Amino acid sequence: MFTLNIQSKIILTLVALIVAVLGVSLIVISVSAKTWFEDDARKILGTGVKLLDSQIEEIVERQTASIESLGQNENLGTSFFLLNDLLASNSEAEFDSAYQEMSKSVAFQLRDIASQNKISVVAAKSTTGHLIAYYSLELNELGWLVGGNKFVTPVSEDDVKETSVPSKVTQIANLEPSNTAKYTAIDNLLSIVSSAGVQDIADPSVMLANISAAFMLTSEFATKMSELSGTSVNFYVNDAFSAGTKNQLNKIDDQTLTTLANGESDSIQTFVDSESYGYYAQYSNFGQGENIGIISNFFSAEDAENKLAETRQLLLYILISAIVIGGIVAYVMAYFLTSPLKQLAKTVTTLEKEGDFSLRSEHSTQDEVGQTVVACNKLLASLDDAMSAINDSMAKVAGGDLTNRVV
Repeated sequence: MFTLNIQSKIILTLVALIVAVLGVSLIVISVSAKTWFEDDARKILGTGVKLLDSQIEEIVERQTASIESLGQNENLGTSFFLLNDLLASNSEAEFDSAYQEMSKSVAFQLRDIASQNKISVVAAKSTTGHLIAYYSLELNELGWLVGGNKFVTPVSEDDVKETSVPSKVTQIANLEPSNTAKYTAIDNLLSIVSSAGVQDIADPSVMLANISAAFMLTSEFATKMSELSGTSVNFYVNDAFSAGTKNQLNKIDDQTLTTLANGESDSIQTFVDSESYGYYAQYSNFGQGENIGIISNFFSAEDAENKLAETRQLLLYILISAIVIGGIVAYVMAYFLTSPLKQLAKTVTTLEKEGDFSLRSEHSTQDEVGQTVVACNKLLASLDDAMSAINDSMAKVAGGDLTNRVV
């Protein structure tokens, strides 16, 4: 029957323990990997939502404050007072040079606040219903009314040309004044719109015009937010992607998009597609129940499996290395542990064959094995002394001395 010695048993036991520990670790990782991926995705989504929240809040505050400040400008108030007086009497009136300078001045003031505060489009509309001036940061286009429903835009420092008002300007100018920022679609771009009234100098409670400003959530803004947050930022408007979306949600089916777009919660909503390891967060802001957009982060099934395969391969390398290193360590430990026992076994075997009780086993440790060797050596010494005494007594008896005794 095959029998393992103590050294082999120690080595196999240690190696088996290593294999068991790493094997269990591999199983745990395989089972828990998906949960880990989900938790990681949700954390990233949460970071992305907080970043978008702070950025949008900053945009709203900056945009609203700038146009409210402009609405309290006395020179602007004077210009609108005179323009309103003219347009109220004749809505088709042609502006003389003085009135043209007034509307031009309004346009340049709109351009200044738009450029300083990164406002996409700003427009000023009088209470007579006439659009007086506008500026589009995206188009870098400035325009103002010169009477007779005609608008001009500068082509040089001293020259202008007639122009048509861009559709997005018209959309913004025609929005109802509001005391709070709101979200609307402008040219299929989800936009943050703010408005402020231009006060009458004589009576601040009277509004002479309305200034409307919009920050459009363009693709550049979506890309910037995506890079800063480590997520894919997408904006969803009018049951479709906003023209300004980063639009990386091609993995989401229409039903999922509808679910995300029609939510009415003001808190973060996360949708997890377990089949493709897709993670999507819907985000609504400022308690309006409007869906600003979708922040998304993906772990595809293939990516997840690849990561898991890499982890398994790494654990396999660790397992092989651990078996080799563990085997060497176990061999060394077993050698030092069993070496005194082997010496003791050799001594006992020699004693059995030769009957020499003067033999002793060597030892170099003071542990239990060393103590066992010391005890065996003491036993051999006692037996050696006893055998010597017996031999002496036998010799004396053989010489005729019957008085000797073995003590």
